[in-house]
Amino acid sequence: MGFERFEQVVIQPLQTIAGSEHAAMLEQIASVMREQPLLVRVGAPLLHDKNDASRVAASLVAHLPKERGAEDAVVFMGHGSRHPAGVMYEVLHACVQNLDPFVHVATMDGRITLDTVMPKLCSERVWLLPLLATVGMHTLRDMAGSSESSWRSRLVARGYDCRVVLQGTVECAALADIWLEHLNLAVSLNQPWTENWSLVKLFKPEKIGASQNW
Repeated sequence: MGFERFEQVVIQPLQTIAGSEHAAMLEQIASVMREQPLLVRVGAPLLHDKNDASRVAASLVAHLPKERGAEDAVVFMGHGSRHPAGVMYEVLHACVQNLDPFVHVATMDGRITLDTVMPKLCSERVWLLPLLATVGMHTLRDMAGSSESSWRSRLVARGYDCRVVLQGTVECAALADIWLEHLNLAVSLNQPWTENWSLVKLFKPEKIGASQNW
């Protein structure tokens, strides 16, 4: 973009948390800024702080399938991360549970997995949805795939009537609005991300306050 004489660029990642992939993206941006005269600003991911977690939880619960019974269990599958920012999945799970105790957030990698929430599924029917921006490989293979290791297959093997919903989070307008707000904030800033988004790089789990034991 520098070669095309752009001077300012604003990037809005469709990431859920500020984890390892987000950190790698920031490193790539820093490299480009060292080589080209660009001012780059980056919007925060979907789950940037506790307020975002509360809003995301409310949106997830409000947009569950209409066919879902009041006491049907629901499991959202997130990617997860061992990065410190992965604690935001735990914060989101706590927010969701406060709104509907039958709804769970679990991840492929992290502290809250399918194994940890499965003992809490008390209904015959379980709804399985992705907590991922788009319906891609993880959704089609790891969540809804036909292999024995997919989440759907594991739930069916335990005797659950598993109902899969193939819809990414970008398809929910309320969640897209959060990303857009983060984008608008990034546009309004006058300094690059290196001065404004230190929280993304210095995420401290103790500052977020995930307190539940799994």
